Amino acid sequence: MIGHTAPVRRGGSVSVIDTRDIVVGDVVELESGMAVPADIRLSSSAALRVDQSTFTGESVAVLKDEAAPLNERTPPGDRTTMLLAGTMIDEGRGAGVVVATGADTALGAIDASLRDTEATPPPLVVRLNRLARQISIASIALIVPFAIVLLVQGRPGDQILILAVALAVAAIPEGLSIAVTVALAAGTRRMAARKVIVRSLPAVEGLGACTIIASDKTGTLTRNVLSVERILLADGRAFDRAEWTENADALVAIARAAALCNEASLGADGIPVGDTVDVALLGFARDNGADLAAIQSIGRIAGLPYEPARKFSTVAVNEGQGVRVFAKGAPEVVRPMCRPVDATTIAKANAMAAEGYRIIAVATSDGSATVDPVSPTGLVFLGWFGLIDPVRPEVPAAIARCAEAGIGVRMVTGDHPGTALTIARGLGLEVREDQVVTGTQMGTLADEPAKLSALVLQGRVFARIEPVQKLEIVQILAASGELVAVTGDGVNDAPALQAAHIGVAMGIAGTDVARGAADLVLADDNFASIVAGVEEGRVTYANVRRIVIILLATGMAEIGMFLGAVAFGLPMPLTAVQLLWLNLVTNGAQDVCWGLAAGRVMSCASLRGDRANRCLIAARSR
Repeated sequence: MIGHTAPVRRGGSVSVIDTRDIVVGDVVELESGMAVPADIRLSSSAALRVDQSTFTGESVAVLKDEAAPLNERTPPGDRTTMLLAGTMIDEGRGAGVVVATGADTALGAIDASLRDTEATPPPLVVRLNRLARQISIASIALIVPFAIVLLVQGRPGDQILILAVALAVAAIPEGLSIAVTVALAAGTRRMAARKVIVRSLPAVEGLGACTIIASDKTGTLTRNVLSVERILLADGRAFDRAEWTENADALVAIARAAALCNEASLGADGIPVGDTVDVALLGFARDNGADLAAIQSIGRIAGLPYEPARKFSTVAVNEGQGVRVFAKGAPEVVRPMCRPVDATTIAKANAMAAEGYRIIAVATSDGSATVDPVSPTGLVFLGWFGLIDPVRPEVPAAIARCAEAGIGVRMVTGDHPGTALTIARGLGLEVREDQVVTGTQMGTLADEPAKLSALVLQGRVFARIEPVQKLEIVQILAASGELVAVTGDGVNDAPALQAAHIGVAMGIAGTDVARGAADLVLADDNFASIVAGVEEGRVTYANVRRIVIILLATGMAEIGMFLGAVAFGLPMPLTAVQLLWLNLVTNGAQDVCWGLAAGRVMSCASLRGDRANRCLIAARSR
């Protein structure tokens, strides 16, 4: 019922129309805060940054440039000359020609993939269906010969029929559905208490059955915010976050520069607000003892705000003894403004960038000469900030527990391969460079299924992955015999969530489409909650297994008693009514009590059969 509009240029004039009326060939003009209504080929842009997290999972807005040269095979998420339907304009302005609308857009392709993807039944449903067939066949195979023997012995036909039906009722555990439902409902209640909301009842046990978790990175394994995690000073000294406290004196100058050359501001609650990079730099300065309120109260004389076109910003500050100029921005822009920097240190900065860090350089004047803040030269280089979306602190321990329980973790993201590899190693995943699979590699093998399967099966980290490729990854893993759980929050994750044995969506950052396609929803968007769900799933599986064993044991005992009587020529030990009564009282309250049992089961020993074998093999291989 909420209308969506967009400004469209038609016939030389701009009018605001409903997005449903936009057609191919329209020229759409967009600015910060607007949603992109269609796939648009840019014709002009000014400092245009777009939030593409629903498509790629990237936590940083992407800079768009209508003149950028691109290969025709460039994935949609990397097309800097295009705006994709469903994304948001983070800042700047742009205009372009509509090239696709509705179902023809990249978003529409995801919707089509979702509709064409059949939901995979949870493992419990598959196993219970197989058990039902096996019990039915076994019961018929036993009861038919039993009835024939009684008929040969001259028993009345009506008694034979009643006994045969009674034996069939005894053999088939009709109480199983009730007991299993109680067990799953109890598991649902326990999982909800541990922040895992169940949308499909059989998924309670299914999460405990999984052997691989294919997890989205942004917001699940990481915090989905930029943070300064590494500092490289101009003299070559490098400090990770854990080392800042013991090296606080060495970081004073660069921390002060980070706070002064900064366009973010402090909110009413004292929390920095503004551009994600500036907020991260203010956070670094605060962590290193800077008084942000005092620094921000210092008067700025002049300066340049950051613009993507110039790739740097400056500020001139009157410090009483003179004016100092601070500059920050892209290293290739800031370094030429400075005095020479040692080549070895530059090589370290390049290596840091190759590891996936977003690099910001910072410099300052020394007060010995007047520096123009618009075109600064002769600055003293202070160092580089290494920013990255940090790992959630509880996730490494959760991944270690998964490994102990025989569950493999695969990270699937739209981020750069270097960033993905750095994050994976920070999570405690032992990943070699050749185990990082990119969307481009998968694309080149699209026509060679065998090679594509081999590539996916040896991969531990998947980077720059498109939505359709994420679906392919899930299907290949499932076809190899793995029970796959998939996590995701964006529209692009929905097909994979639906195709997986168990789909897990994010409850806070997740889109409605992702939650609708998933079996489980994490109330806190935390990977550690998935591990808690696995624990409860395995407890539920153990309970269901006990129920099945008891029901089958009592049924087989009753059938065995009658077969023994026939074999030794004895009269029938029970009448049909007595048999049904025995079946009722032995398959009643005690089965429900097993379903309500709680406990903690996480090891491979909690599994049985092929699942246990796969669990142990996976644990040993790691």
